[in-house]
Amino acid sequence: MKEKHSPVSGTIAKAAPKQSSDSVVPGDSVHREHDRFVVDLQVDVLSEHNLYAGLAENLSAGGLFIATHQLQPVGSRIELSLRMPDSEEAFQIVGEVRWVRLYNEHSDTSPGFGVRFSELPPGSAEAINRFLGQREPLFFDDE
Repeated sequence: MKEKHSPVSGTIAKAAPKQSSDSVVPGDSVHREHDRFVVDLQVDVLSEHNLYAGLAENLSAGGLFIATHQLQPVGSRIELSLRMPDSEEAFQIVGEVRWVRLYNEHSDTSPGFGVRFSELPPGSAEAINRFLGQREPLFFDDE
């Protein structure tokens, strides 16, 4: 069932994915405040300990999932550099790791972590909204 949500407004969303046996998720909430969209975007991540590249596999107005084996602990504050394909500007965004998906040899899903945006620079919300407006959202079951 598709969830309908408001467009990017610069406000911060609460996001928590469905729990699974290969995820570490705080809390019990599965409600999403924003539609999520499949993307394939390079993301540079700066944590307290290092700088590395990851791949954003899905994006919403409130956050994104970064596919990587270099996992960050839930609650970590990270800085990421994200550029929309239709823009030359890379946005420096601050976020919080909300959940982690561990590697599972029996699954075809990528390891990585979900990030909730906490600080969006001027113009970034509009750029994300414009980019997402050109894509079809993912669908999730309510179960």
